Parts: sequence; structure tokens; C-alpha cells
Amino acid sequence: MNLSKALKKKSKLVNQINKEFEKFQRNNSYLEGREPLVNPAEALEKWIGLTEELVDLKTRIQKANQGIYHKIFMLAETKSMISKLQGVNTKSGFVADLYGAGVDKNYVALVNEIDMMKMLESYEEQIETLQDEIDAYNLTTKI
Repeated sequence: MNLSKALKKKSKLVNQINKEFEKFQRNNSYLEGREPLVNPAEALEKWIGLTEELVDLKTRIQKANQGIYHKIFMLAETKSMISKLQGVNTKSGFVADLYGAGVDKNYVALVNEIDMMKMLESYEEQIETLQDEIDAYNLTTKI
């Protein structure tokens, strides 16, 4: 199985694990003489088995990802950088003081709005490239 399929399988396993635990939790305690629709012992056993399967799959995925960790981490950090940069004030130039003493204020920004847009565009292109490389790796790497 390739990494791409393994990641999809991981997601499905997580959903199955949550459903089985919910079945166990909902049916664990019941009135004597009124058997629950779902056998809690079976749900518990299945939940434990699926969890063990998930741990095994995650371990195999992590081992397969060793060759691309740098790109995975770079992708995450670049997304974080974009998020932070989008909140930076880029106001620059003269602004009339409408509420104060009538004194115009001159703002200076190290990175103005145009330069910020260029930076963000560059980082977004970097994210796209990294994501394409990661996707290609995931499709071609077997676990």
C-alpha cells in the first residue's frame, strides 16, 4: 500500500475506533434483564483491536515519512508564517487625525502592504510546491 492510501486508511480507522468506543460506552451499563442491542464486550474488544491496528499503521507511516520530514515540517511552518504575517499592520504614509488634535500622523512600516502581498504570494507558492512534492512522495512510497 502506498502512503497516500495508508493516510486515508488511518483516517477511516480513527472513525471506526470512535464509533466502537461510542458503542461500548453507550451500552456498558444496562438494566439487568434488558440486554443492550449492542454487545459491549464485543464493542470493547473491537475498539482495542482497531486501536492496536492504528498504532501499527501510524508506526509504518512514520517510518516511511523519514525521507520527507523536512518538507512536512517546512509545509507546516510556512502555513504558520502566513497566518502570522496576515495579522501584521502594514499601514504607512500620512493619515489625518480625525478624532484628536487635528495633527496628521505619518506611519512607517518596515514591510508595506504591497511588499507584504508579495511575501504572502511567495510563501503560498512555496506551500503549493511542497504539497505537490509531498503528494508525489505519498503516491510513490510503499509502506
